[in-house]
Amino acid sequence: MGALMASDATSLSFGIKTSQAGLSYNEILRVWREADHVPEFQDAWLWDHLIPLRGDVTGAALEAWTLLAALAAQTSRLRLGVIVTSNRIRPPAVLAKMAATVDAIAAGRLVFGIGAGGSATSDPGYAQLVHREYDPYGIDVVPADEALAALAETCTLVKRLWTEEKPFDFDGRCYRLSGAICEPKPIQRPHPPIMIGSGGERHGLHIVAEHADIWSSPTFTAADFRRKNAVLDDHCAAIGRDPAEITRSVQVFFTAQEPSSGTARRSGPAAARELLAELIDAGARHCVLSCIGMPSVRWVADEIIRPVRAMTGYNDRLPIEAGSGLARLADRGVDRGGEQGGPKPTSSGTLFRALAASRMAARWAASVIRTSRSGRIIPGPSTLTRSVTSSPASVSSVRRSAGRCR
Repeated sequence: MGALMASDATSLSFGIKTSQAGLSYNEILRVWREADHVPEFQDAWLWDHLIPLRGDVTGAALEAWTLLAALAAQTSRLRLGVIVTSNRIRPPAVLAKMAATVDAIAAGRLVFGIGAGGSATSDPGYAQLVHREYDPYGIDVVPADEALAALAETCTLVKRLWTEEKPFDFDGRCYRLSGAICEPKPIQRPHPPIMIGSGGERHGLHIVAEHADIWSSPTFTAADFRRKNAVLDDHCAAIGRDPAEITRSVQVFFTAQEPSSGTARRSGPAAARELLAELIDAGARHCVLSCIGMPSVRWVADEIIRPVRAMTGYNDRLPIEAGSGLARLADRGVDRGGEQGGPKPTSSGTLFRALAASRMAARWAASVIRTSRSGRIIPGPSTLTRSVTSSPASVSSVRRSAGRCR
């Protein structure tokens, strides 16, 4: 069973991401199988695009959710998901069903990642990318406010489909369902952790505050992350939610080789380590690494994760094993009695709280200020949690109003 993703101020966890563009199934499987045996990584992720975003449009790009199901069957420890699923590509009831199936295959290891997906924009470069992907598949490109409204309804729908036992009707602005049902339910109860990727400070982060267990921040600097993190706190306060309930997650992209000065689009290992340290200091508690040209998964653990843990004072903290989604969900049962060979329900909340309390008392007092390898002083993280997804009568009927929200 995969380790918990970090969800308290004394924990830090790492994931690995394999974008599918230009890679074969066997190449991705090799990385995931290795990562399943490298304890420095707690989770693994795919990317959700139907074609390569750059280069030849005819290049290979395996579909995320069918690939995720295959990888779930080939791994046993890692938590796994798509970071993040485009809500524009799959109807929400179908997506909920797919996710429940993957959680069953993974024996309760799914993290459900979701985002609004591409939308209409005045930026010609971004608009070209969106149409390049959506037009060949007949997917409507809608204004950003419609895409966000659809995302909010999807979050509501998937939670209802995963938790309600009887068929229900839904008449929303973007989706209408009649007799909606999802059986079997996910293994994790009441449902898999939900990760939402969004950076919109007015509407997107409000959806995160309402629905997310994990926020996947789309920011690439510590300053931007810190600002949006504070905005998310404000949205939580506005709806009466404790912001510490939401794990803050970030992605860092880099190359295995140090680039020649001023010539590369991506940073190398040294800059990646510095950026990770800054993001962790700003409040990130879950870091997803995407390395181009990595020699091995073990290399990333040795060259990135171990030094970053030492730089930030997390070098002696190991992830806590448990059978539920995030640590704050530790009292949830994993399934309804161990069906389908899944893990039995756990009750680890008391243990987690005791361990967390002892860690804070014994370790944080000695690590208020930390020094990186470069000699830069890094202030200790705050004590608030941050971290940078039958018969006709039982089948839901989904209709879009000409592909747009009403």
